[in-house]
Amino acid sequence: MNPLSAAGGVLSTPARSLSARDYKTLALAALGGTLEFYDFVIYVFFATVLGALFFPPDMPDWLRQLQT
Repeated sequence: MNPLSAAGGVLSTPARSLSARDYKTLALAALGGTLEFYDFVIYVFFATVLGALFFPPDMPDWLRQLQT
């Protein structure tokens, strides 16, 4: 087998196995992504409540536009 890969003639090396530190990094990155998604979902569900609290319907139009 030719050590040169088909993409531009770059020497390819075999992939190394993942270490415990790599698994820890992967787990923490997945946890961070999960927490970010959870935060987004909570905001989506409470957006209408927050909108009603901060922009009540009896507020004048000029003040509502000023606050956005």
